[in-house]
Amino acid sequence: MAAADVRRPAYPVLPSRLMTTQRHVRADTVPAACAGQRLDRVAAERFGEFSRAQLQAWIRCGALKLDHAPARPAQRVAGGEALT
Repeated sequence: MAAADVRRPAYPVLPSRLMTTQRHVRADTVPAACAGQRLDRVAAERFGEFSRAQLQAWIRCGALKLDHAPARPAQRVAGGEALT
């Protein structure tokens, strides 16, 4: 198969561990010191093993939520919210 025959999916590709029936869920709380910062920036600080671009994709598709609700990567946080 030639490289030109390979198509990329139109949706963000999630790690396989998130696409299985056994989900590994990590949660954290936004520190009060982060109030006023963008959600994607705070997520990158809290989940440093993932790139900010990957976290933005997860936020957009709803895999990473703020206080158990969908959010936008540029949304400002107040501090004390749950990242799930």
